[in-house]
Amino acid sequence: MIGGQLPAALIGCATPAVTDSTAWSAAIAAGPALGAMMLRHLSHSPAVASAVVVVGST
Repeated sequence: MIGGQLPAALIGCATPAVTDSTAWSAAIAAGPALGAMMLRHLSHSPAVASAVVVVGST
């Protein structure tokens, strides 16, 4: 769980620093979050929601 949720949340925090906090930003954060998990063979697609929620809450 830490291998999926933590990187997704960190990517979600970093995305609004580069882009605005919009629906497009949430979609942009979802891709790298899933990609980071796939690189470590820890795909947990519900963890992608962490990135989307973090972007939406900023």
